[in-house]
Amino acid sequence: MTTNRLSQALDDLAAEAGSYATVDAVLAETGRRRRRRTVVAAATAVLAVALGSGVAAALPDSSPVPTPLIAAAWPAPDAAAQTLPTTGPVGRAAYAYTTDGGSYLVTDDGRRYTLPNPGLLSPDGRWLAYGLAPDRYLVRDLTSETVWPVTGGMGGLEWSADSRWLLLTDGTEPRQKWYLRLDTRDGAQRTSDMPFGFADGVLPSGEILYAADPFMHSAGADPTLTRYDPATSAKTEIPLAAPEPGTLVEPNEQRLTVLPGPGNTVLLGAYGPDGVTALLEYDLGDRHLIARHEIPREPGEWLATAYHPTDGIVLTRCDETSTDVVLLDPITGQIRTALTLPGKASVSLATSDR
Repeated sequence: MTTNRLSQALDDLAAEAGSYATVDAVLAETGRRRRRRTVVAAATAVLAVALGSGVAAALPDSSPVPTPLIAAAWPAPDAAAQTLPTTGPVGRAAYAYTTDGGSYLVTDDGRRYTLPNPGLLSPDGRWLAYGLAPDRYLVRDLTSETVWPVTGGMGGLEWSADSRWLLLTDGTEPRQKWYLRLDTRDGAQRTSDMPFGFADGVLPSGEILYAADPFMHSAGADPTLTRYDPATSAKTEIPLAAPEPGTLVEPNEQRLTVLPGPGNTVLLGAYGPDGVTALLEYDLGDRHLIARHEIPREPGEWLATAYHPTDGIVLTRCDETSTDVVLLDPITGQIRTALTLPGKASVSLATSDR
């Protein structure tokens, strides 16, 4: 199967080796990090993408079209755009997105604001993180006057599932393994050089999650993750139960697909001959496989972007004209369309119970 490359300029909200300072910077740098959490890829694909992670590929039309989501938890982006006020509350947001036409924030009541640069919205819709210039970021409470300035790092942003922690990584030399963790409760920031691996995400506990061996090349090998506590420097390696025989947990020359979920869970990509076929959900406590979630098999370029406690696994499906934000129910396997955006877009979606 031939890879249908999703526009590198639109796959991510930030760059591992670039700045949030301009849309152009994001367009130029979205080639690196998506490959780190590949979600759908052809066997021959070698993609470079920035924040948010994933690899996209066109899939055959072998499953039903997602059922539209009736609940209006995420307003359509139809309102005329206005500039986001530089200070003061605007209210919780439903989602933030970036297209080749710019970056936007849509609030719960349907107002649409233009953003100076691509932003990453927290799962609870309260916090918005975006860059001002190289090494300068703002983390803003949309419901109050609180703003946490962050200095340092030129890379990807990741929220914990409970919206407490923000992880900023740096993929530039010589600080490839540098990270900063922000606590939104009080603005406390902790930085460190990582002694191993690349930071894949931050857990609700505040621990940083890594792929301990990021370049496994043997089919069926046991995936091993590492959780690191910045407060104590404690490091725990977590060997997980091997997937079924013949499953490629990681494709050749690609990073492991790692997507932290609610509580103590994590999603890993399971691969077949033509790319990702499913997401494997593991419990990081007992290290057992909880469930296998099948990726929808319909046309488009698919990416997994989040795992919300209330709404399930958040996927995006892009084609040349639009981007669907699709929710995959981890219990029933049902897929529903939460939102459709014009053109190819990168999206950070807040939960429906925000």
